[in-house]
Amino acid sequence: MKKLIIITGLPGSGKSAAAEMMAKKYNAKIYHTGDIIREEVKKRKLEYTPENDKKVAEWFHSGNREKILAERAWNKVKRTKKNIIILEGFRNVENVRHIEDVSGLNPIIIEVKVPFQIRAKRELERRRFKKGENITYLKRRDKKELQRGLAYLLRLDKYEIDNSGTLKDLEKAIDKLMKQILKR
Repeated sequence: MKKLIIITGLPGSGKSAAAEMMAKKYNAKIYHTGDIIREEVKKRKLEYTPENDKKVAEWFHSGNREKILAERAWNKVKRTKKNIIILEGFRNVENVRHIEDVSGLNPIIIEVKVPFQIRAKRELERRRFKKGENITYLKRRDKKELQRGLAYLLRLDKYEIDNSGTLKDLEKAIDKLMKQILKR
């Protein structure tokens, strides 16, 4: 039976890293919600810039359009032949509920957790931000994500992975968790 895994967490927590490790080791197919947003940027014939990415992401997250994001994700997921499918980047309960409704599957939700200070240090070291964006910006971004619906999603019954250590630690945590999930 197919297993649908939804990986969520605050920005900079390592959702993509966890998804990539899982996919490689467990022969899973990953779909990133960020790819759907980038496809929409291209569809609108916009130049890909962080600003346009942000505008399109905001469009998906406003006006009750969360369902559109979930539908596009499902249209990709339903075609895969793999037994383990990973959706990375859902940020609210509506996304999960819609996937449940259209798929008939009971998604397995995994939160990648990292304390704020570690996430902030990693993000600032990667220089992912414009000049002047700092710890205050990161705190505002977290608050916005939580208000948008991530806070409710993180309260659902889920598994958790601590990603505050090394990549090797993350890999061990994923292996331990996947053993539990594959027994279900």
